[in-house]
Amino acid sequence: MYNVSNNEGKQISYLNKTFTQYKNSLIEYAQTYFPNTYTNFEAASPAMMFIDMSAYVGDVLSFYIDYQYRENLLSQAQEAGNVYRIAQALGYKPRLATAATTELSLYQQVPAIGSGTSTRPDYRYALTVGAGLRVQSTEGAEFYTKEPVNFASSGSSDTTVSVYEVNETGQPTYYLLQKNVICYSGKLKTAQYPVSGISRNHTITLPDGENIIEVLSCRDSQGKLWYEVDYMAQDTIFLEQKNEAYFHSNLADSNADVPYLLTLKRVPRRFITRINQELRYQLQFGSGVSDAADEEILPNPDNIGSSLPGQDSGLDRSFDPTNFMYTRTYGLAPANITLTIEYMCGEGITDNVSAETITTVISSDLTRNEYDIDDAVFETARQSFAVNNLNAATGAKSAESIEEVRYNALASYASQNRVVTKEDYIIRTLSMPGRFGSVSKAYVVKDEQVSSSTGETVSNPLALNIYTLSYDSDRFLVPTSETTKQNLKQYLSQYRMMTDAVNIKNGFIINIGINFTITTTPGYNANAVLVAAIDSLKRLMAIDNMQFNQPIIEKTIFLELAKVDGVQNVMDVDVFNLFKTENGYSGNVYPIPAATRDGIIYPSTDPSIFEVKFPDQDIRGQVVSY
Repeated sequence: MYNVSNNEGKQISYLNKTFTQYKNSLIEYAQTYFPNTYTNFEAASPAMMFIDMSAYVGDVLSFYIDYQYRENLLSQAQEAGNVYRIAQALGYKPRLATAATTELSLYQQVPAIGSGTSTRPDYRYALTVGAGLRVQSTEGAEFYTKEPVNFASSGSSDTTVSVYEVNETGQPTYYLLQKNVICYSGKLKTAQYPVSGISRNHTITLPDGENIIEVLSCRDSQGKLWYEVDYMAQDTIFLEQKNEAYFHSNLADSNADVPYLLTLKRVPRRFITRINQELRYQLQFGSGVSDAADEEILPNPDNIGSSLPGQDSGLDRSFDPTNFMYTRTYGLAPANITLTIEYMCGEGITDNVSAETITTVISSDLTRNEYDIDDAVFETARQSFAVNNLNAATGAKSAESIEEVRYNALASYASQNRVVTKEDYIIRTLSMPGRFGSVSKAYVVKDEQVSSSTGETVSNPLALNIYTLSYDSDRFLVPTSETTKQNLKQYLSQYRMMTDAVNIKNGFIINIGINFTITTTPGYNANAVLVAAIDSLKRLMAIDNMQFNQPIIEKTIFLELAKVDGVQNVMDVDVFNLFKTENGYSGNVYPIPAATRDGIIYPSTDPSIFEVKFPDQDIRGQVVSY
């Protein structure tokens, strides 16, 4: 026992943890240092009552000290609030609900102009659809757009034109125009919060809990915007501005290649977002007054060594990343205003709606491009506006689990806001903000090319291939949408090394089934044991447990079945490929017997993942008797 002596020579143990240890130690202490003062240590004696009470207090205190210490370690914490708090302190922002994305097709009719072979659409009647178009699926999921669409212009997605109506001579009278735009799932909500007086570090808690996808905007009653930043000392942000002629006439020629321009803006009105211990979405604002640039945060090289009147003649601190620690303001504090916050809420995985289900327009801003046109004809064109999604929506998920937050935070902290290793790329891919889409599985390999001189396959040291898969509404693996892949490529560009080129590709899904044969222990209900055995394999082969290029070890399946209560012997296990697309499978044919070595079923050399898609029908067993 570890003992420590004080100035009086008394031995005190600091290793006691339980009630019994505390009690025995107190009795021993009394017997050692007060042998003649009290000698009655029977259970019913008054002294034992006080010793029990002291041991009780020590036991409780020891429990809470240990508990609090454990809850401050990310790897050991169990309470969701503590895991979120530590993750955010490490620079990782956990995700609540994640939005689904899909490409929405917009349609409208326009009259024909001209005659004979020169007949063409009359684009004077083409609509401009404002950003914020709100639509709804047949299942009730709401979607919205972030970009305007002009049917009269060609952009990154050119207008598709087809004949809609012809007259008795076969001449077109109406054309159908089609444009595509990315839409995101979510219901728009607005909340207002009055702020009286000066409120330093003012905090607002939004009411919708785990359903919040993102905060769209924060505007005060004076019409001024407040901007979200990563940390309160950050007083500049990059803004995305559409590259259009009416904004930048000298740059608009490149809008096909550069649809958005980045501009640097100083934002004294700013806030951060976080998730509190009740898993509520919070906004926290600044604490001071910030009318001028804070040179202590972002040193201005132009001012170094300058002695011009009214300017800083020098800096008393070096160019150091820790300079933000010396800021005096941390942004403006709201005072005597009302803050109006717009945010999006999702419904989790149910937002992954099927194709051709988003057909209802909830609200839209449809405007004309020309005014010197027939009003009745334009009204007909406006009334013809319709929408549809030709592909299923993918990417929506509910809030991250505690384990996902724990592991993603550790990986994110290790990556230090850059991607270098394979693991860095995987974690950044999986942690892309939900408004850009969601990737459920990711795998990274070096790009390989065939040498033109030797014909051999060689690695390309300057390029990586990221293979991805996503979940649909039924939590089945599906190829990641082109929209999500494009957003992922843009998202990774801010973290990747300058010399890294990134290719985003779809991974391969190998659908499998499992047949097994068991015997049961005498006295057990064979049907009940069979159901329990099937359930155990469902848990083992759950898609959350499967990753890219993960082999299937047949012995693991045998052991999992053998652990089921009532299973006497596992006679046989057969893993087989399911591929017929008409039955809902991926269509990928895979020779499992040829891919099996020493009881291990290896995946394809192409990045692939095994999936038991329909476990209720794809995992089958039977009970035999001797």
